[in-house]
Amino acid sequence: MSVVVQDRSRDPLSESGHSTTLRALLIEPRILRRVIRLDRHLAGLGLAVPHANCYVIERARLLAYADFEELELPLTAELPRDVVLIAKIGDEEVSRRSKLARYRQQLFHALVHLELQKKLSRVSVADDIARGKWERIGSVEHQEIHTVLLKDGLLFSESNPLETYIEFVAVYLELRYFAPEHLAAYFPAIRDWSAIDRLVSQDINHADIYQSSLREFADVSGRVSESSRESMSVTTVRRTSGAWRIRTRQLPTRARRASSVGNSVRAAILWTLETATGDGTLATSPPAAAVQEINQFVCRLQPALQLNNEQVSEWIDSLTPLLVPAASDI
Repeated sequence: MSVVVQDRSRDPLSESGHSTTLRALLIEPRILRRVIRLDRHLAGLGLAVPHANCYVIERARLLAYADFEELELPLTAELPRDVVLIAKIGDEEVSRRSKLARYRQQLFHALVHLELQKKLSRVSVADDIARGKWERIGSVEHQEIHTVLLKDGLLFSESNPLETYIEFVAVYLELRYFAPEHLAAYFPAIRDWSAIDRLVSQDINHADIYQSSLREFADVSGRVSESSRESMSVTTVRRTSGAWRIRTRQLPTRARRASSVGNSVRAAILWTLETATGDGTLATSPPAAAVQEINQFVCRLQPALQLNNEQVSEWIDSLTPLLVPAASDI
């Protein structure tokens, strides 16, 4: 299995000149949280998003929620049908060695997810299979596993038995390979771990996935990334005429795509970006399409915030002037 992690910043996983066919992406945590929130239709704007360290998503859905620029990818990058997203770790948080270990661990976790999802999605009675798995694990153990995973932010509140089983397998195997000493304490209700291993091994060849994650990160400490010297800031790229013309031509498509999935704020900013001249200078006021997106955004908030019509107008009047400054910072 070929796995390529792409990061064009100064992250230690960066590597100049590698393939642009990407299997896994390192992205900013805020982008990953937004993708998850939109993909799972989560309410709220807080930082607490389940599974915010890694996430598996189908390519088309990913590109509906984030564009190539946000993903720090060249326009020529090719993405597989299913993409693994891993949240970047700040340079100040851990050492380089610890960062690499955590990336490898998250990649392994996500690949287990991906393989199980692929296998079980081809089975018409996958839900029945999952219920059978839980019967073999035990009802008490099932309840504890569900509670632990939910409490640790690894499950979505609406997760069904199949999704819970997939998450359990991913967490179990992650602990088994990377922190076996913590396994019993994490799920104390489970007594027969050999039975769990036999059960899981029927569904997935986890040894091959583990070796794949090891190969991806082998000897990475010996690589020195040149990408930070080669990469340009977004502002610089924007003002490079050729790249800016390409991005400008794509803006209406990106704006309509964002609008179609309910991301009105992003759509409004993209429509505002379209007003830029050749040197990247934006118009002093947003276009009608951007204002319309803001109107739709506030109208969707109206029931939740219990706004009257006068307050709706005030919100629109307050948010609209922010579009040009917001677009200027992208």
